Amino acid sequence: MTSVLFHLIDLVSRGFTRAPLFLHMICAVPRIRCECRASLYVISTLAIIMFRPSRAWANDGFEAYRLATASNVHMHVHALPKNVLVHNVHAAATVGYKELKAQSAQKPLAAVNNAVAYVASDGSVVQANLHESVASFQVHENPCADAWNGAERMPSVVALDPSTWIVSGMGSSIFVIEEQAQYMIHIPDIPDSEKESRQNRAANLPWYVFQAEAASDHVLFLLQRAFRLRDTHQTGFDIIRVAVCDRQAEILWHVTCAQPIMYAHCHGRQALLGAEVPVSTTDDTGSAPRVPPYTWKQDGQSVTVTFTLPLSVQKQQMHVSLSQQGFRVSLEAPEARIISLDECTSLEPQIVAEESLRRGLYEACTLWAPIHPDDSTWTWEPHAQHHVLALHLAKAHPGTRWPSVFSDDDGVSETLASSELIPMLDRTNKYTSSSLLQDGLEDEDWQNGTSWVISYVDANGLVSQAKDQATFLASSVSKSCLGIDPAILLKYDVDGHVFVPPRAPLSLDAWTHTETVPAISYVLASKRDAHPVCMYRNGLATWLIVIESRPYSAPKHSGSLIYIYGAPGSPRADHASLAPAALAEAVRRNEPPASGLCRVLSIDAGPILDVVVLPNQGERMVCLCESSLLIIDGAFSL
Repeated sequence: MTSVLFHLIDLVSRGFTRAPLFLHMICAVPRIRCECRASLYVISTLAIIMFRPSRAWANDGFEAYRLATASNVHMHVHALPKNVLVHNVHAAATVGYKELKAQSAQKPLAAVNNAVAYVASDGSVVQANLHESVASFQVHENPCADAWNGAERMPSVVALDPSTWIVSGMGSSIFVIEEQAQYMIHIPDIPDSEKESRQNRAANLPWYVFQAEAASDHVLFLLQRAFRLRDTHQTGFDIIRVAVCDRQAEILWHVTCAQPIMYAHCHGRQALLGAEVPVSTTDDTGSAPRVPPYTWKQDGQSVTVTFTLPLSVQKQQMHVSLSQQGFRVSLEAPEARIISLDECTSLEPQIVAEESLRRGLYEACTLWAPIHPDDSTWTWEPHAQHHVLALHLAKAHPGTRWPSVFSDDDGVSETLASSELIPMLDRTNKYTSSSLLQDGLEDEDWQNGTSWVISYVDANGLVSQAKDQATFLASSVSKSCLGIDPAILLKYDVDGHVFVPPRAPLSLDAWTHTETVPAISYVLASKRDAHPVCMYRNGLATWLIVIESRPYSAPKHSGSLIYIYGAPGSPRADHASLAPAALAEAVRRNEPPASGLCRVLSIDAGPILDVVVLPNQGERMVCLCESSLLIIDGAFSL
């Protein structure tokens, strides 16, 4: 068997593209072992990598984005009959950071066919019907407009079909606007089986419709809401899948998350959810906080795990060993004391750490990702009040970000020391001066993007998490045609890689790398204040739409700059179905260009709140400002 594995690995190194398939098949047999550590490493990586970049989509010869002319771009500005509902400073001050982040995931502008809609400042829904350069407006009054306060409740609208708009964010109900009727749908309470964990909640905030899809005889919604805990003042999030039939809603499953979900791809009862931390089937934030036995932090190269121990513990009592997949830490115990760690909410951290080690909780720990044991070490640091055992673990894959220390997440969040906060604030000062353009980007400047974990929820509400983490750059822009483009743009070095999820039925199988946007991660690093940033794919190229608001000190009134980046030489979507060898040959025959396009549009209509694209109207881009609607034609011309 060992010789067979060596033969397959040799085939991989020589470019035999079918070898990974055979390795994956062998990896599926759990009882196969091999004496060669390198062979085991290759097999395990092939089995767990969810976002595997394809070398066939690389553009090593790319040089720069060159400024493109805007002579074929035409803009039309239409005054809105009612201003858009936005946060004011005083209202936003009553909402937590996580809640604001969740509300930012709710797009202010919805689109279907040749119509767009938004929620006005008085809670009504304004629909704009677009015909060429003309916009006609229709106002739908909202009977629940007096139920929101402009802070905790910020209504948003989504399109279900060409004649149906869904308004949410007002409470425990959603408001449906149809051509011939308007009605409310009440969202039922979460099942009583989870009532005990919900008794600790101080408040449940309104439900927001994150995604909606029509089935044969019912409608499926994915909803999210924030909740606040009474004792810790922390914020968590409920995510539910709801089926609506004859205006009656039924909860199909319920999961929770410590952070808001920022991405969702649903099919029937299944869902792929993207957030900064994994989702869970239990209300993990609903119980009283337990003192963690350890703290940890990380950078691009290493992870440091720290146990703070009492002065009574001596170095000679510690037994520490490190391996590629985990570590073992134990503490000799001549006598044992019985302390319930489940009730360690008021104990000193030193006591909790000591009792955890005495009970052998860290004698067989599997890490989230492999390490280099030869480059890792542990230290013992005596202090006046305590001792510190620190494990310094060298990442086997530098640059990756771990969501937790262990493969089975124990809920211990990464620690940020106050001494690290000051240098972080100092680094932000460079963006208020012109030194960025003069000195170029430093190494830490292009570490942009947001770390995501993809969680899979099956039809019964069971949750599985992906083991690898992705650095998210942008999701697809809202389009007027029904159906959401599920593709996302992930950071890979200085480039951006477009990945699409597996087809239905959904699973945690590997996503497909379909396109590379060269150097876009490096470009976005110079636009840290850009919002929104979204991606548009039209089959000929992948475009990045980057909105950057002008500073308030700018002359005249405030506005926005729209940057549109595209690589016109990347129309290779037709090759995506080819076998790897054929794909590589097709790419070699169609070499990508050495430069891309950058089109810059200056907008004086005020800050842009959201962007949608109308593909059935010649790829028309529609921008929503607080008091006007901007229609742009020709933005994606090559």
